Amino acid sequence: MDAATAFLRLTLENARLHEELHKTRDEVRVSHGRLVAAVDAERRRIQRDLHDGVQHRLLAISMMVQRSVDRPPGDRPDPRLADAAAQLSEVIRELRETAWGIYPAALAEQTLCVAVEELAERAPIPVTVSVPAVRWAEHVQQPAYFIIAEALSNTYKHANATRAGVKVEQRDRRLLIEVTDDGAGGADATKGSGLRGLDERVKALSGVLRLESPLARGTRVVVELPCA
Repeated sequence: MDAATAFLRLTLENARLHEELHKTRDEVRVSHGRLVAAVDAERRRIQRDLHDGVQHRLLAISMMVQRSVDRPPGDRPDPRLADAAAQLSEVIRELRETAWGIYPAALAEQTLCVAVEELAERAPIPVTVSVPAVRWAEHVQQPAYFIIAEALSNTYKHANATRAGVKVEQRDRRLLIEVTDDGAGGADATKGSGLRGLDERVKALSGVLRLESPLARGTRVVVELPCA
């Protein structure tokens, strides 16, 4: 075998291995994307079960107890009933908070804008929201919401910020998401489970994440997602 033949075979083998590597990466990305979609769908199912099942039953019980408490004047109810009614109200409130955290009703019933505004209202710091009042397809606004929620969660936990902002806009077939804060900066997507998990979620959706986080100058997370 002469050198030219050996070189040709080596080149062809490298090309084959390179193609297999790309194919494997694509398969992993598709598999990860399906997993992300399945997790989000399960979130919605659990939220729906909590809302339509447990929460409705608790509300019915609460109303029955409250009717026993609200007796005519002179007919004094057992004080334990009033305590039970108060505890039931607290349990229902906590259940609603839990269901909202799993999958906010606004995301299923309204627009991404409404869901993000609700998220901002519950934030420990002021969050400005600039999101179009557009109802995108579920496979677009669902992952967009959880990306925003995760990015804001990282801000609250690690950035030591006093304010944050969320901006979303559509450019052609891409959805651009920008989450900023005025915190300490120095964030690194390769360290810590939060940003790393966020980056993995974005890649699984065939998106791109860019991170700008200079020390003492805040953090800017920019995500591009396909929305065709």
